[in-house]
Amino acid sequence: MNNKKVIIVGPAHPYRGGIANFNDCLAKEYARQGCDVQVFSFKLQYPEFFFPGKTQYEKSDPPKDILIKSIINSINPFNWISVAKKIIKEKPDFLIVRYWLPFMAPCLGTICYLIKSKTKIIAITDNVIPHEKRFGDFLLTKYFVGSCHAFITLSKSVLDDLSRFTKTKDKKFIAHPIYDTFGEIVKKEEAIKILDIGTGATCIYPLLGVAVHNWNFVGVDIDLDSLDTAQDIIDDNDLDAHIKLRQQLDENQILKGILEDDDFFSAVMCNPPFYKSAEEAQGANKRKNKNLGNSAVRNFSGNNNELWYVGGEKAFLHNYLYESSLYKDKSTWFTSLVSKKENVESMEKSSKKLGATAFKVIPMSQGNKVTRIVCWKY
Repeated sequence: MNNKKVIIVGPAHPYRGGIANFNDCLAKEYARQGCDVQVFSFKLQYPEFFFPGKTQYEKSDPPKDILIKSIINSINPFNWISVAKKIIKEKPDFLIVRYWLPFMAPCLGTICYLIKSKTKIIAITDNVIPHEKRFGDFLLTKYFVGSCHAFITLSKSVLDDLSRFTKTKDKKFIAHPIYDTFGEIVKKEEAIKILDIGTGATCIYPLLGVAVHNWNFVGVDIDLDSLDTAQDIIDDNDLDAHIKLRQQLDENQILKGILEDDDFFSAVMCNPPFYKSAEEAQGANKRKNKNLGNSAVRNFSGNNNELWYVGGEKAFLHNYLYESSLYKDKSTWFTSLVSKKENVESMEKSSKKLGATAFKVIPMSQGNKVTRIVCWKY
């Protein structure tokens, strides 16, 4: 491959996502092998009203030593002709074009048809039949496939799908490579990082998580005395590398105010307050003691902030649920213990309105005590 001239057509930095990362890595590998490589990316990939997420872009620094030209407009036919002329002028030995969505077929297919007689065109097809089918998908994909000479698929199922559009033998499945741009490989258990809301003075969940699974934790609490005690336990057991503590300064907030820009967690966990007020907590305890025939002042433990929250468990959970939707890119899963069964239904309804893509309930019981863990993700 030495001294070959290669142009990659597809999304690249500053666009976010797996295809952009793949193209950046592919360009680096071609350069490493001595090729003259550049990437023709988009100046407009999707119109804003088509894009479902918050942003199409990432904030990281661009890859070094890779020439990226952001010049393609996916909805402007005059631009497609201009881009094709620029590619022809470069006289590449190979054109590598990414195809993942029928929406891109008119743009990418037209560019390729205009240069098909000038250079070898190889398509890397992430999908040829989209997961969400729409009218016209087949014809659009057929148009694009007809513009290329050869094909690489990253899964066997896509290779099978491709046979519906072309009889060419110049198509091959190559397993998706493992990215090497995300730092050194670490053990799975060491890579897991959990945010524990309301970690308490005993810091019990982080201690168990480290001891049993070797996970990493960030523990959060409102009460400074609790955090001081927890830090003493962490220091006494040399666990500072695994457990970090943060103080939430606003008792009305749960995730706001404690998340940092570079945070990402495998899961957020929480054991929410049960009661609406101190009076409700004491009343519940008196009724329980009376039923048990006890005269103890109380049989529950925990600081005030751990036992009650204005509005009770339901208010806390819905505030937590809402805040999770504001920080959906900060954790893979959000979880919480839920004491009252009737709160689960309202949480599930609210989660759908907030855009959650999964909602699970894990039942738990011990003797007569029945509770559950609720989990959701975006």
